[in-house]
Amino acid sequence: MSATVITILILVILIALILIIPVIRVRSAMKVVIKIFQAHDATNIQNARTSDELQLNPKKFVERLFTLRDYKPDAMKVLMESGVIKTTEEGKLYLSETTLNNSRLKSFLEKQ
Repeated sequence: MSATVITILILVILIALILIIPVIRVRSAMKVVIKIFQAHDATNIQNARTSDELQLNPKKFVERLFTLRDYKPDAMKVLMESGVIKTTEEGKLYLSETTLNNSRLKSFLEKQ
């Protein structure tokens, strides 16, 4: 094979990895976020918790400089947009297990 073909193949593989790895990391973070809500029993509106109580606040800029990227905020955003995580009028959060079980995310999260 010529050097050009090998270079193109390497570039294609690198681009694929750049696109695939974040999806895998967000999926993993979604599982962690769901487990955090379940561990704090924040699965209904009566037991809703703040993001501080769930320890799901994004890290400060200085903390992010010296650690690996935290995909939990991205996972929270996906779960909130899909209606799996709901917000109360007071700004507290809870996991809607009914919505989770009826959504396509359930099968997406179960894939391994």
